[in-house]
Amino acid sequence: MKIVLWLIMSTFLLAACDVEDKSQAVKSKDSPDKSVVVAAQKSPGVSSDTSGPMALLLPSPLTSADTAQAVLKGCSGRLTYAWEVNGSPLSSEASDRLSNAYFLRDDQVGVQVNCDGIISRSTALVVNSPPKVTEVAFVNPAFVTGEDIELVPQAFDQDDDEVNFSFQWLVDGKLIEGEEEALLPGEYVSRDRTIMVHVTPRDSWDVGPVYRSLAFQPADGVPKFVSKPAGFNSLSYSYQAEAVDPDGDTLVYRLEKGPDGMSIDSTTGELVWQIEPGTSGEFQVTIVAVDPGGNSARQEYSLTLTLQE
Repeated sequence: MKIVLWLIMSTFLLAACDVEDKSQAVKSKDSPDKSVVVAAQKSPGVSSDTSGPMALLLPSPLTSADTAQAVLKGCSGRLTYAWEVNGSPLSSEASDRLSNAYFLRDDQVGVQVNCDGIISRSTALVVNSPPKVTEVAFVNPAFVTGEDIELVPQAFDQDDDEVNFSFQWLVDGKLIEGEEEALLPGEYVSRDRTIMVHVTPRDSWDVGPVYRSLAFQPADGVPKFVSKPAGFNSLSYSYQAEAVDPDGDTLVYRLEKGPDGMSIDSTTGELVWQIEPGTSGEFQVTIVAVDPGGNSARQEYSLTLTLQE
């Protein structure tokens, strides 16, 4: 009796195991296990795994003057790149960089990076590129005491915008208030002063980087004659020549050309000529005023004598 009961129970257990195995087989057929689900997530498409590789589009912000670069963090596998601008694919571009020749301000640049089947996307709106000063020329490169300094700046703007400039003049390191134009008046210019200028470019959107000039010092100023030649007075001639130097230097006068008997005081500039009776004709006169640095001013004129009958 015991033997029969044991046989019946064994048969029942075997049948139960068979049913469980069939149930498990049906389950495997109808729904994938976890390994299959993960494989499906790694098929082409946007990965939902936030802990996986993440694409970055640099620099940020991206301007119209930049080269866009795709960087993928968290991936050591093989990478492929697909670029697009405003939703249109760029099939010819397959590297990690995209030249700015392909996009302009306000364009939408996107990149898709594939890392062994895991795809990550990144997009960026192209913003304005500020202008940059490319050259600052001087109307008169010879900076001389007492004379105006005038600038002619040039700038490059990637977006072809109109560029305006503002100026800051510094004399001996101090900002000259109110002087914000391209011209520094000569009253601020002298040989014993150090001058600098800051030029700021700007378009309708942004202010560009400031151009800062090197410090420079004007050269000695050139003397100038302020007197006008005098006429004759009987048989004697005198003329008080006068020149001024913008640096305040003492000037030395000399007679470079004149008739016989004419002379000039080298310190005062007084010119005299005792005319011999019977003298007639046209006579050229040249007076020179020289400062200690060798800068000079010249005054040339002619005198005409006619015999009186």
